[in-house]
Amino acid sequence: MYQYAALALCVLALAFCTSEAYTGVRLEPVLQGLETPWDVAFGQDGWLYVTARPGVLYGIYQGDMVELLRLPVGGGEGGMLGVATLDDMVYVYRTDTTRGNMVSRYVHDADGFRHDMDVIDGIPAASFHNGGRIRFGPDSMLYVGTGDAGDPRLSQDVSSVAGKILRLNPDGTIPPDNPAPDNPVYAYGLRNPQGMAWDYNGTMFATDHGPSGFLEWAHDEINRIEPYGNYGWPDSVGDRVVEGTVPPLIHSGLDTWAPSGLAFVENGDIPQWEGMLLYGALRGAHLGVVSPDGSLHVAEFAGEQGRIRAPIQHPNGTIYLITSNTDGRGLPRPGDDMLLRAVPDPYISETYRDVAAGLWKMYWNGAIGERDIRTALEYLSSLD
Repeated sequence: MYQYAALALCVLALAFCTSEAYTGVRLEPVLQGLETPWDVAFGQDGWLYVTARPGVLYGIYQGDMVELLRLPVGGGEGGMLGVATLDDMVYVYRTDTTRGNMVSRYVHDADGFRHDMDVIDGIPAASFHNGGRIRFGPDSMLYVGTGDAGDPRLSQDVSSVAGKILRLNPDGTIPPDNPAPDNPVYAYGLRNPQGMAWDYNGTMFATDHGPSGFLEWAHDEINRIEPYGNYGWPDSVGDRVVEGTVPPLIHSGLDTWAPSGLAFVENGDIPQWEGMLLYGALRGAHLGVVSPDGSLHVAEFAGEQGRIRAPIQHPNGTIYLITSNTDGRGLPRPGDDMLLRAVPDPYISETYRDVAAGLWKMYWNGAIGERDIRTALEYLSSLD
């Protein structure tokens, strides 16, 4: 619920007006000049980790950025992709030049940053459709999103780890309670999933890129993930659902979002995003806000920041976004690429004229300061 503050303003000879709709959120740069960032994770003791697709993992601590890891990686859409943390361990998904896509674990503690083990390798890799997002679920298991590596047949092959969401123990072994015995596959029939998140109830959601290069296809998807669910690729796309496959929660129709990272907002500081799924749209150049039942879908910041790669929620509730305008498909702007922080921005939610009292009354959606009052006065004066 919004907390409202009211201010009565005495202004003479003004015409009646109403406030414009506005999200009440602004984006503040935290880091600028990043080289094709792909993912962000928050670690222990205030550390922030950022992957860069050219093969670099950066660590940021108290405003200082250091290069923790640089490795040769495959080109195209591959590279240094996902990052996730568990205690003092940092997990990184990358496209190795000889071992395909793989996840490695590093330890970052008082003794420094060092390689611990390779969790999984041999995930099919190609110039396109490498997946790459890794996340720890509420069950403390490691979930890995993999692409079909340009071969749609692999998505339906449950003996292949391509075009899947995998579920692993933190050490890479297969959990005994996985849907299929001795199989890391948790969901299949996916094309290029690049976002995963869980709601309050532990329900899992994932993004998937549709075949936007086809004239009558597109159909990017947000899916509700079921254990061992078949999401149909390449036979099912959007609302064309083959029997035995799971339909998407929502899809883009013939439009293209190119949805990448996904986050679920829990105990956040943006009231209207609470309990919502947020996805980063690359080609769509917006932040998508989706209700878990799929009934609400809003595009925020459309065109303002260019390609949005991923939203991430800090443990303190703050939402961060990373842009992807230097990836060869965007139009870089001064400062790109950036890590941005979403902050509440008090705005006028209601304006009306109290004729009897001879006053204009304005209501804000949050605490206000001198800047907000000055802006309101300038706004009212402009109506004279």
